[in-house]
Amino acid sequence: MTSTLIIIPAAIRDSVNQLIAARPEFPGARESEFTVPVFASGDVEQETPTHYWLCHRFTPEQRAVVAQIAAGIPSASVFDYDMATEPGKPAKILAALGLATKRSSFDVF
Repeated sequence: MTSTLIIIPAAIRDSVNQLIAARPEFPGARESEFTVPVFASGDVEQETPTHYWLCHRFTPEQRAVVAQIAAGIPSASVFDYDMATEPGKPAKILAALGLATKRSSFDVF
C-alpha cells in the first residue's frame, strides 16, 4: 500500500493544518495533520523544529486533495513510497534533505 510523506516549513504548519482540516475529505482526522517536528542538519536537540511532516496512507481521493494542496505550497516536499518494499524510505528521505526527527521508528506508517 502506498504511503505519502510530506514535509513543510514549520512557519506554515498551522495554516496548512487549518487548510486540510477544512476539507470534507479529512473529517477531523488527526493523522491528516502535520504533527511530527523535524529538525535541520539532523540536530534533534534543537528546541525549535524547522519543519513538520505528515506521513500517512491516504485514500485515492485524499491523496488527490493532498497533491492539490501541496502544489500550492512551493516549499512542500512530497514523496510516495511503498511501506512493504521500502520500509526505511522516510528516514532516507529525511537524511538526504539534511533533516531528522526524534522518532526512532518509522514502521508505523
